[in-house]
Amino acid sequence: MSNRERSRRQFARQHLDEAISATLMCARRRQCERVFLNLLHLVQGRSVMLRVGPNDGRVGWEGSVQLVRGLLRLAEHKKFWLRQPETWDSDRGPGAAIHSTQPFRASEGRGQFASLARHLLANQPLPEFMHSVWWDTTFDHAAQYLKLYRHLAKGYSVRGAELPLRLTKEMARHFPLAPHDCRVDQALRWCQIRGWGGSEAAARALVGTLLGTQVGEHEDYWAIVIPYLLRQPRLVAEPELLDPVVEYLHENRAEYLLHPAGKLLSENLESLLARVRDWSQRPISVQRPRRQSWPPTAIGGFKYVEPSQCRGCAQAWTIRELLDNWELIDEGTKMSHCVATYADVCLSRDTSIWSLQRAGVFGPRRVLTIEVDPRQRKVITALGKGNSPPRAAAREVLRRWASEQRLSIACWV
Repeated sequence: MSNRERSRRQFARQHLDEAISATLMCARRRQCERVFLNLLHLVQGRSVMLRVGPNDGRVGWEGSVQLVRGLLRLAEHKKFWLRQPETWDSDRGPGAAIHSTQPFRASEGRGQFASLARHLLANQPLPEFMHSVWWDTTFDHAAQYLKLYRHLAKGYSVRGAELPLRLTKEMARHFPLAPHDCRVDQALRWCQIRGWGGSEAAARALVGTLLGTQVGEHEDYWAIVIPYLLRQPRLVAEPELLDPVVEYLHENRAEYLLHPAGKLLSENLESLLARVRDWSQRPISVQRPRRQSWPPTAIGGFKYVEPSQCRGCAQAWTIRELLDNWELIDEGTKMSHCVATYADVCLSRDTSIWSLQRAGVFGPRRVLTIEVDPRQRKVITALGKGNSPPRAAAREVLRRWASEQRLSIACWV
C-alpha cells in the first residue's frame, strides 16, 4: 500500500470514528444507547458495513457514515423487531470486515445493511430502494417512509399506507418496479408517471428533476403539468432542457394556477422554451449595500466533466468560492435562501461559502450552496434551491471535490 493510500485510509477512519462518537451521543439522548452499541459491535464483527475504502470512487468514509446513521434508526425501532440481531447471518460471514482481502465497494456494505434490516423487521421481500429510508436523512417525509417500510414488510399494498400523494391501482403496480437506485420519493413519482402512461425513459428523466424530490407539494398542479410534459418527446430526450423547464413551471406556478389546463394545453413548446430562456437569464435586481470582499481560503475550487456515452451530452460542473457580499446576495436571491446574511462570518473567515454550478443550455445553473469551515476543512452545509437537500448527481460532485481537497463532510450533510 502506498503512503498516499495509507494516508487516505487513516483520514477516512478518523472521520468514521468521529461519526460513530457523534451518533453514540445521539443514541444516549434518545435512550437507545445499549441497543445501538449491540448493533454496532455485531456489524463490526460480522460484516464489511463499516469498513472504509474506495467506496465506488466516493469519499472513503461517506458510505459507512450513512450506515452508522442507519444503525441508530434501527435501534430506535427496536419495539418493531421481529427477530434478534444475534441470529442474523451476514453474507460474508463472521470476521469478514477484519480478515477479507477482497475489494470493498459501498454497494456491498449497503447490501449487508439491507439484509440486517430485513432480518429484524420484514416478513415479506421489499424493493431494494426502500432500505435507504434507514440511512438517508434528507427525505422530506422521513417518518412516513419509515412507516411505509414497516407496512410493506408485513406484505401490505403500498396503496394502504399513508403517502404524500395518491396512487391508483395501476400506479401501485409499478411501484416495486422502480429502478433500484431510486430514492423512495423518486420511486413514488416514478410509479405515478408510469401509471399515467409515461415510458420508462420519461419516468427516469422526470424523477431526475425537482419533481423527484418535491413529492406531495402542489400535486393538483403537477397532475396537469406532468401529462403535458409527457406529450413533449423533445424534453424527455434532452434532460438539459427538461430540468430548467420544470424549475420554471415550479417557480411560476402562480401564473399557471389561474387557468392551468387551458394555458398548458395551448402552450407551444418553442414559446415555452423562449420564456424559460428569458427567465433563466433575467438580471438580479435587489438593493445592494457597500461592497465588501475577503481573501480566498487555502481550499481549491473544482471543475468536473461528467462522462457520457452520448456525444455532446456531457455535463460540466464547477465549484467556486464566493468572495464578496454581492456574490452572496446573488446566490441567495437565485437559490431562495438566506446565505446573504453570512457576509460578516465570511469577512472574519470563520466560514466560507461556495457555489456548485452546472453548465446548461440557458447558461450556468446554480445547483448547491456549500458552507465549509476553513479551519477544520469540513463541509458543514450543502443545500439546493429553497434549502432543499442535494440531489444524487450534485452530491456525487460534492464528494469528488471533498476527496480531491481532503475535506471531511459532516454526517448530517
